Amino acid sequence: MYLSALRIENFRQFGHGTHELNIQFNEGVTALVGENDAGKTAVIDAIRYVLQTRDAEYLRLQLEDFHIAGDGTQSETITLRCTLDGLSLPNSVLSPSM
Repeated sequence: MYLSALRIENFRQFGHGTHELNIQFNEGVTALVGENDAGKTAVIDAIRYVLQTRDAEYLRLQLEDFHIAGDGTQSETITLRCTLDGLSLPNSVLSPSM
């Protein structure tokens, strides 16, 4: 199983429409490289929110996580969508016992 796609809308610096972020991942290791404030941490945090995982602290959305558009209006919703591929069924489903 691996993360094959990520969609971020209205989360931190990523807005909606043409300003949302859509990433397609390949199976294997992925590296995020970019300048400061490019959104690398936002990508990792979005994945953590969806998978509900965090090292040692409780993870919850803050008001600052909602995107603020150029005109100063703040988004009311956030969309974070992870797509997982390469899933396999458990052996019990593949070969039911008789």
